[in-house]
Amino acid sequence: MIMLGNIVNTVAIIGGSILGIFFKKGLPLKIKDIIMSSMGLFLLTLAIKDAIKFNNAIFTLACLLLGAVIGEFLMIDDNLKRLGTYFEEKFSNNDNSSNDIVKGFTTTSIMFCVGAMAIVGSIKSGLTNDNEILLIKALLDGIFSLIFASKYGIGVLFSSIVVFLYQGSLYFLAFFIKSSLSENIITEISTLGGIIMIGLAFNLLFDKNIKIGNMVPALFIPIIYNAIFG
Repeated sequence: MIMLGNIVNTVAIIGGSILGIFFKKGLPLKIKDIIMSSMGLFLLTLAIKDAIKFNNAIFTLACLLLGAVIGEFLMIDDNLKRLGTYFEEKFSNNDNSSNDIVKGFTTTSIMFCVGAMAIVGSIKSGLTNDNEILLIKALLDGIFSLIFASKYGIGVLFSSIVVFLYQGSLYFLAFFIKSSLSENIITEISTLGGIIMIGLAFNLLFDKNIKIGNMVPALFIPIIYNAIFG
């Protein structure tokens, strides 16, 4: 079945979000806070694990800087927040704080997309129709969605749209370019994903405002480099 892993992943996020919204008022604030802190530490650990795998530090830094400049020029982070604000205006109610839906949407959209599992899993699915990585990711994302939605509400649910489109795009990209991506390029993409995830973890743990969304184009620089010089 085409994009089976991506479809299952998307459904898992929707299901987890619905459960999280249902239990939103049933979890004490201190429980939600400690869960979010634990999630931040877990994401930081996973991110560091991916980030230290780079083969060429200078190349990785160049991709990150170039991608960040492109993202800043395109205002990706601001546009994600605007989209989150749109959803907030359409679906918020008096029980939601003003920033919960926006933060839930932007945080989970980035978190679910920039990790190594999203990239490598989508590429592997497109190249070989092997969905194992995405199915494992679906389980993790379902749990994450439940936890995040219990704190941030319906914004997490809408991140499923971003995930489906993003992973679907990677799937079809890999499907068409097939084996032209080398192992080193995939490693570099995973490394960049790990670095970006570290920034996301810092945002969660220390309430920072690093514009993580603007760094996402860095993930595609190695693919472009491979297409030109590979």
